[in-house]
Amino acid sequence: MDSHAECLAHLSDGHRAAYLTRLEPGSDLDHRGTSLTKDLLNRLLDAVRDPDTRRPLLGTARFDAARFLGDADFDGTHFRHEAAFEQAVFSGIARFAATKFSGNAQFERARFRGAQFRDARFDGDAWFGEARFGDEARFDRARFSGYARFGLVGFLNNAAFDGAQFLGNIGLQGASFGGHAWFDGARFENDARLGPLVCAGSLDLSAVVFAAPVIIEAAAGKVWCTRTRWEAKAVLRLRYATVDLSESVLAHPLSITAQAAPFRDRTGTEWTEDALEESDLGSRDARVHMASLRGVDAAHLVLHNVDLTH
Repeated sequence: MDSHAECLAHLSDGHRAAYLTRLEPGSDLDHRGTSLTKDLLNRLLDAVRDPDTRRPLLGTARFDAARFLGDADFDGTHFRHEAAFEQAVFSGIARFAATKFSGNAQFERARFRGAQFRDARFDGDAWFGEARFGDEARFDRARFSGYARFGLVGFLNNAAFDGAQFLGNIGLQGASFGGHAWFDGARFENDARLGPLVCAGSLDLSAVVFAAPVIIEAAAGKVWCTRTRWEAKAVLRLRYATVDLSESVLAHPLSITAQAAPFRDRTGTEWTEDALEESDLGSRDARVHMASLRGVDAAHLVLHNVDLTH
């Protein structure tokens, strides 16, 4: 490893300038464990900026356990190979809008104050296992072509996946949303399993297209499925939720079951529902209520222990 790259933040101005001068578009970067200010990161990305596209172009990029002091602006960056941010800490807003990840993107156990992944493109696998988002997380219109894993992710506020395209598999096992989770307009082309997850606010699946079979397991305050298209078999196992299926299109069987007991992982251990404690869900029973079936052809709909009072 280049010793200058290893301790970039502690170099003299002259040595840092010499290191940056040697970089070119497509260079590999290894800054594991480095503290990077906003200015230093901008200078680093400017050094690898493609003169034709004006976008930073990286080869293999290693930022494992790096600390980004202030906002980290990777908007429009193209990672040609692996992009590794495992255990990275973003003290400001992590900006990855319109970023292209041609290889695998690894954000496992990363800590985000807030994150913007609007229009990002993940051509390889995307790993966000045990990542933690302290503020808003936006994945609007993001495109996932490989495997997207959000296992045990903690979203302490709101998260949005509006219009995202999941062309490969996605796993949200153990994800926890302290606010709302929006997937409205997203499209799932492959088999999907969302959950078990916990959402203290609304889980919004409005206008989502499920082109392949899906299993959704969620403890959530509300589950909105208005204008959702279920083009394959779907199974929803829910707790606490008030469900709105208005104008949903059911081309194949859709079953909704009220889950009496908390969901369990593969070892039989209950998934935590701590995110519900500060909401009004923690003090009420886990029954599932149907809010609306307006405009739904219910021939393919099966309900188990769902309250139809309203």
